[in-house]
Amino acid sequence: MKLTALSVLALSMLSLTSLGAFTGCAADATPGGDEDPPTEALSDELSSAGRPLVDDYVWTAGESAFTDFETLTLKANGTYAAKVESGLVNPAVRCVRFPCTLPETGKWNAFRVAGKIRVLVRPSGGRPWRYYTAVRAPGSLELRRLGDTTILTSKSALPTCAATLCMVGTECIEGPTGAQCVPVAPPSCAAMLCGPGTVCVEGPNGGECKSSTTPVAACRKTGCSSQICADQDMFSTCEFRPEYACYQAATCERQPNGACGFTQTPALTACLASK
Repeated sequence: MKLTALSVLALSMLSLTSLGAFTGCAADATPGGDEDPPTEALSDELSSAGRPLVDDYVWTAGESAFTDFETLTLKANGTYAAKVESGLVNPAVRCVRFPCTLPETGKWNAFRVAGKIRVLVRPSGGRPWRYYTAVRAPGSLELRRLGDTTILTSKSALPTCAATLCMVGTECIEGPTGAQCVPVAPPSCAAMLCGPGTVCVEGPNGGECKSSTTPVAACRKTGCSSQICADQDMFSTCEFRPEYACYQAATCERQPNGACGFTQTPALTACLASK
């Protein structure tokens, strides 16, 4: 029997398709939107495979490589909210931080293929859907797409200040990735009360009570918008807030506690209250 050129081409395509099915590579290498999802994945009702994945997750630097999600909330009603790699949301956006992410919402569901859990996310706005191979472990969710793997930590498993012991000179604060020990900020003159015959002067290590007979610099308005009263030049960010206008006519002088500050006159109080 002679094979036509068309027959040879058809057999070649069939062989390649069969090879992909046996190797199992197609599932992870398929770009989002190119694979037809099963009916159960398109249902608005969360599947039995998806229900154990419902949780709030966050990517923690150092735990794994970053792939797509900085944060991910998989909700029981079949919707999700996330901070996603900007190239998947708006490729025109450029960032000065890593990871560079943008908000994304949409629908999600999960299904099983050859014993593995696949997660389908369908972003709002008509953007292409994406598939992930998912592995749920206590306190974490591993997601794999296009050969890249990331591990997201459940927010309920993040360390808390109640369970964290910080070294002397540091204090615990709750951050987006859990408890962190940070250096204790030195006390400022605003939080200090100096004794008689002394005044508070801001130094490199915070406020210091010094003898009032020692010459000290006069109080002056400083900061980018003159919104700070101090006896030395102070750095501040340069955004403008409505209340900053109130300080233009306010009196900057040394207060009873020895620190520099704006005198709280009725006019200043009323101005601040109106902003």
